[in-house]
Amino acid sequence: GSEVACRRSQLEHWLTTNAEAAAFIAEVPQSRRILRPLCHMLGIELPEALRLPPRPKRKRQRARKPDGDGAIMGATEGSAAPASARSVSDKPTEAEILSWMPGQKRPMPWSRSPARNKPPPLIRPWPEELA
Repeated sequence: GSEVACRRSQLEHWLTTNAEAAAFIAEVPQSRRILRPLCHMLGIELPEALRLPPRPKRKRQRARKPDGDGAIMGATEGSAAPASARSVSDKPTEAEILSWMPGQKRPMPWSRSPARNKPPPLIRPWPEELA
């Protein structure tokens, strides 16, 4: 408790006021990978030298409309294209994975048990010699 608070304040003071610490962090970039999680664990606000650069924004990919016959078939049947794509592989597509609401359990093919109606294992009593 109190020892952790003491070390926390020492580390925070060392990171914010010590010129050698700033030079060390600038000179050895690997030190950031150690100090950043340590600051998070101890609740220290990250100094500018330890902050990650902002991530570049990704462009959203829009779904392409099918060309030719696919446009007509998709418009009339609706779910024919996803069903045929789904039969190729049993794994869910990325769009299906992203469409689930948080907290819902996703049915993944590798997590299914082979036999749901399998009886539980038989538990036998201890032999009298060992009891």
